[in-house]
Amino acid sequence: MLFTSVFARHTTTTLHEAVWANKLQDVWWLLQDEHGLSQVDCNALGEAGYWKRVRILQMLVFVPGVDLNNQLMNSTGRCEYMDVIRILLRAPGFNVNHKSTGRFDDGMTALHVATLRNDVQLVRMLLAAGADKHQLTDSGSHALWFAASRRGDAVIRMLLEGCTEDPATMFLRGLQWGRALR
Repeated sequence: MLFTSVFARHTTTTLHEAVWANKLQDVWWLLQDEHGLSQVDCNALGEAGYWKRVRILQMLVFVPGVDLNNQLMNSTGRCEYMDVIRILLRAPGFNVNHKSTGRFDDGMTALHVATLRNDVQLVRMLLAAGADKHQLTDSGSHALWFAASRRGDAVIRMLLEGCTEDPATMFLRGLQWGRALR
C-alpha cells in the first residue's frame, strides 16, 4: 500500500501508519509495546489531530513524555478541530500558555491565535482552561490587540472581563507593534 500523509516529509512508523489508517486496535496494541511507545511523536499526534482521530488522540495524549503543546498550536489554527483541542486541554502535563517556537510565530500562544481568528468559542474554552490573557508575544502584543484588530467585540469583552491592566495601555502597546511591522 502506498502510504501518503500530510506529514510525509517525516519518517513514518508503524504507529504513524496505524493512526493515519484509523486502526484503533492496532494503535492500542502498539502502545502496549515499548517499541510502539517510542514511536509516539509529533508526527503521530499531528496525524491524529489533522484527521480528527479523536479516540486515537485520547490514547496518545496519555503516553508519558509526549509534547502536546505544539499540537495545540497546530489545532488552534483550524476552527473545526474543537474536539481535538478539548482533548489536549484535559491532557496531563499540558501547558495552555505555551508559546509557539516556529520561525514566524512571534511567541504566540493558542489564545493569541484564537483572538486573531476572532473565534469566540475557542477563546472562551482557552480562558476557562486558564489561558493567561495578559501574556505577551515576543514583540509585546496582547491578545486584546489582536481582537481589536479584527473588530471582535465579543472576544474583546471576554478579554476585558476581570482585567487588571489598563486596556488603553494594552492596546497602545499592540498598536506600536503593528506600526513596527509596516
